[in-house]
Amino acid sequence: MVWTDGTTAYTAGGEPLDSVVVDDFVILADPRSGAMGYVRPEADSISGSGDVSQAREMAVGEFGGVWAPDASGESGAYVAYLPPLSEEIRQQITVETIPGARVRDVTTCRPSQVLLLVAHIDGPPDSVTGLTYPGSATQERFSS
Repeated sequence: MVWTDGTTAYTAGGEPLDSVVVDDFVILADPRSGAMGYVRPEADSISGSGDVSQAREMAVGEFGGVWAPDASGESGAYVAYLPPLSEEIRQQITVETIPGARVRDVTTCRPSQVLLLVAHIDGPPDSVTGLTYPGSATQERFSS
């Protein structure tokens, strides 16, 4: 269980998690456990909803991600862990999608110990198929 005050996310025991506000939700990451996700607080309420996944359970060479749908359900934000990357390389990240989906924007944020990608996507929850960015000798590809 996680909870948020609308600006930061915490464990059920009150321990702060790496978190950052994006749009109307709070992105959270726990590099110790590999958990990541989002919580969307309800207006004027102590309730909210979201999704948390275990990104580190994925195979080597894959990335963990979570989908935060918008109110219409026709688009959303895809949030994923990234390996340590320079600012120059972060600006060259390409988000690959299924046909018909459209990437509106891609940003990265470092709430504290982790580097996260946030991509706003027009399309369904399974829109993202991979990320590419320049590597030291070749392009590295991570597939979900």
